[in-house]
Amino acid sequence: MLPSSLISVDQEYKKYTDSVASWLASTAKRCGYPADLLTPVNSQPKADEKPKAKARKRGKRKGKVPAPAARETGEKHIIAINDFIPLAEFIFSTKKPLILVPDSFSKTIDRVIAVRSSFGTQLSEHGMETAPDSDLKHFYFVGILEKVREVLRPRMSTKTMPTSSDSPEMMTTRFSGLQVYEPSQEFLDAPNIERPEKSTEDMVTYEAELQNRFEDAIMAFAMMLDDLDKIRSRIKWIWSNYRDGFSELATAAVATNTALDLARNLMEDVLPIFKDHGGALDVCKKLFFMIAHEREGCSLDETLAWFNGATQHDFYEIADETYLNAGRLIESFAKVLSPQNIPIYKEGMLGVYDPESNRDVKTGHEKFTEDNIILTEFFPEAVALARLVPDYPVEDEFIRGIKELDQTQEVSFPLVFATQAVLDIHHILRSRAKGVVSALIQEVSAIGNMIDGHFKYHQNLESPDWPESNENMLRRFRESITWFTRDPVYVAKKKFSRKSDIGEPREKYRLLGYSPILAGLALYHFRAGMFELGIAISNAWGSITYTAHLYNAVQQERLLKDLWVDMEVVLTNLGDSTFFVGRRPRNTSEYLKRFSLQMGTSASVVTNSRPRAPNRIQRLQDVSSRAGPRWIKGAAPVSSLFMEIYLRKGGQVDWTPEHVDNIISRSQNEVESTKEDGTLILAQIDDPERLKQKRRAHQETAKKRRRNISDGGRLSPSELVKSLALSMQAEALEFTFPYMDLHRWCWGILRIVKTHCDAVLRTSFGPTYLENESQLPFVVGYIFRLADGANVRKDVTALRMAAEVIADMIAVGTGEFLVGMMEKTSGFGIDFQEEE
Repeated sequence: MLPSSLISVDQEYKKYTDSVASWLASTAKRCGYPADLLTPVNSQPKADEKPKAKARKRGKRKGKVPAPAARETGEKHIIAINDFIPLAEFIFSTKKPLILVPDSFSKTIDRVIAVRSSFGTQLSEHGMETAPDSDLKHFYFVGILEKVREVLRPRMSTKTMPTSSDSPEMMTTRFSGLQVYEPSQEFLDAPNIERPEKSTEDMVTYEAELQNRFEDAIMAFAMMLDDLDKIRSRIKWIWSNYRDGFSELATAAVATNTALDLARNLMEDVLPIFKDHGGALDVCKKLFFMIAHEREGCSLDETLAWFNGATQHDFYEIADETYLNAGRLIESFAKVLSPQNIPIYKEGMLGVYDPESNRDVKTGHEKFTEDNIILTEFFPEAVALARLVPDYPVEDEFIRGIKELDQTQEVSFPLVFATQAVLDIHHILRSRAKGVVSALIQEVSAIGNMIDGHFKYHQNLESPDWPESNENMLRRFRESITWFTRDPVYVAKKKFSRKSDIGEPREKYRLLGYSPILAGLALYHFRAGMFELGIAISNAWGSITYTAHLYNAVQQERLLKDLWVDMEVVLTNLGDSTFFVGRRPRNTSEYLKRFSLQMGTSASVVTNSRPRAPNRIQRLQDVSSRAGPRWIKGAAPVSSLFMEIYLRKGGQVDWTPEHVDNIISRSQNEVESTKEDGTLILAQIDDPERLKQKRRAHQETAKKRRRNISDGGRLSPSELVKSLALSMQAEALEFTFPYMDLHRWCWGILRIVKTHCDAVLRTSFGPTYLENESQLPFVVGYIFRLADGANVRKDVTALRMAAEVIADMIAVGTGEFLVGMMEKTSGFGIDFQEEE
C-alpha cells in the first residue's frame, strides 16, 4: 500500500467516490434512514448483478425511523452501489430537516461522473464489452451517479453547474487517445474542489463498494499507468542528470530504487482489481489493442501479427507506453526458467547489442530486438544472484522481483515496471552503462585501502572510547570489501558451472555492468559503512573536532595566509554548529570557552583568571562535565535515512507525513538557478537565519500548494523522488568525504603540535599535563588556556607555534590532499572559493 503521506491518481479518485458514498450514507442516517435497509457488507451484490426494482422504492418511505445505536469510532461500512439512489431519494424526501446539498458534493459527483463517462465512452467505441449483456454498454455506475445527481438537483445551488473544464465533453477530450487523465495534478492538488464531509456526529467510516467490472479494471489500470508514467519520467530525469554529470551514481541509484519501491506500493492498491480479468498483464494487452486500434485503425489480427514479427505496422511505441514490451520479455523468460539450472546465454544468439549505435533511428522491431538482447544477457546474471548469493550486500526492486518470480513462477507487474526502468536506463546511458563498474570498483577499493591505512596507523594507539568490538566490526567491513571486489556472483557461477558441467563464466562484474541501479546501491552500501565508521572513529578520538577549533583560532588571529582546504570542506559541509557551541569563536576568551563546552569540560573551572602554580593547576582531563563531549552527529540527514535498508539490510523507510516533510525541509540546500536544459544548481545555506527563512517559505508554499503534509496534504511519489534526489545530491560530498583519513591527518598534526609546544606547555602546566596519547586533543585546550591567561600567565607563543605547524602542512600541499583524492576516486570536482 502506498504510504499515507503520498498519493496516487487512483487513490484520489477513490477518495472522491468514497466522499459521495459517505455524504449520502451519513446524511440519510441523520435524517432517520433505517440502517437495516443498507445492503450488509457480507451480502453485497456481485459485480454483474443489476439493482432490483424493490431497492429503488426504499426511498419512498416517509417519516423518520429511529436510527440504530451509535457505533464505535473507527467502524467501517461499505455502501453498496445499489444503495446510492435509495439514499438520495430518502434525503430528498426528508422535509424536517430540509437538506440542502453542499457545493462540495455537487462538484465532487460531477467530477466522478465526468471521469467515468470518458472511459466508458471509449470502451464502448472500441467494442470492449466482455459479454453481450454486459453492464458496460449501459455505463452502469455512471447511470447510478447521474440518477443520484438528478434526484438531488433541486436541493443543489445553481452556481454548482458543471464548469467547462469539468464537463464530460471536456473530460472526454482530455482522454483523447487514452492519454490517461492528463490533469491528474488537479486530482492531487484539487485547489477548487472541497470534498463533502459526513455528518460530524457520525463516527462510522463509509466507503463505496468496490466495482470490479471490466470497465472498472481498465479505468484503474489507465489511472495506474498515469502514476507510473510520472515515476518513470522522474527515473529518466535522474539518469539523464547522471549521464550529463549533474548527479552521481549512488544518489541516482537510491532515488531510482525508492521510486520503484513507491511504484510497487502504489500498484499493490490496484492489482487485486485485475485478478478477475486475467491479471494486470492481460489488462495491459487489452489496453494496448484499444490504443493501437484508435491511433492506427488496425484490427486485432494486425496487432497480433506485429507480435509475431510482421513489419506492416510498428506498434513499439504504444507497447512501450503500456509497458507491454517489458511484460512480453519477462513473460518469455519466465516460461523457460528451470528450477534446477541457472539460465545460460550464448553470446550473439540474438545478435550483438551495439550501445554506440543511434537508437533514435531504429525501427520498432530493431528497438525491441535491442531490448531483448539487453534483458536476455542480464536475466541469467540476476537469477544467479537470486539463487546463489543470498548474502549479497544490496537488493534492488528488479532483483526482488526476480526472487518472487523464482518462488511463485508468476510475473508481477512491479517486476514489469522495474524491467522497463532497467531498459530506460540503458537507453539513456548507452555505452556509458558499463563504465559504471570501473568507477564502482575503484572507489570501493579506495575505501578498503583507507581502512588498511587505519589499521597500520593504529597498531599502537588505543582509546577508551574505541573498544575492541568496534575494531572487529571494522575488520569485518574490510573483509566484506575484499569479498565484494572478487565478484561473489562470478565466483558462485564458477562453482555452479563445475558441478553442472557447463561452461565457466568469462567475465567478472557482468551483473553490475547490466544494472547501474544495483551498482549504485552497492556504492551507497560501502560509502554508508565508511561514513558511519569514519564519523565514529573521529568522535572516539576527537581528532577532527578539536583540530578544527585550533585551525579556527589561528585563522581568527590571522596567523595563516592560506586555507586548509580539506578542513574547510568539512566545516562547510557539516556546518559550524557541529563543531562549535554557537557561532565560531573570535577571540582568545571564546576559543577557550567554546572548546571547553565542546570537550565537555567545566568552563567555570578553566576560565578562572587568577594565575596558579603549575603543580596546582587542574588538568583539563580531570574536570570533565557530566554532559560529556559534544560529538559530530546528524550529518547527511537525508542520505542517512537509507542506512537501515542498504547498509544493514533492514526494513523500509517509513514514509510518514512528518518524514516526507522532513525530506524536503531538512535539506540545507536551495535551488540557486535553473539552466535552460533543466539542470538545477544547488547552493548550501550556511547562514542559520537564512536557512530558517527558507524553511518558513517552504512551509507556506506547502500549505498553499498541497495543504501542508503534516496537516493531511500529500505529495505524489514523483515529487517526493525529485526532492530526495536533489537533497541526496547536495549531501553527496558530505556523505562521501574520507573522514577516517582526515582523522589520521588531524591526529598527526596534533602530534607535531604537541612536540613543538611541549616545552612551553610543561613550563605552564607541569610535566603531567598529558599522560598518554589518547589525551592528545587536550593539547588544544592547554594552548587556549595560555593564550587567554586562564589560571596562568597569558602567553600566545604556543598558539603561534601551532599556526606554524598548520601553515607548513598547507605549504607542502597536504592541506588539500583528500580533496584531490576524492576527485580521482569518486569523481567529485571541488571548487572551493573563499568568500570576499
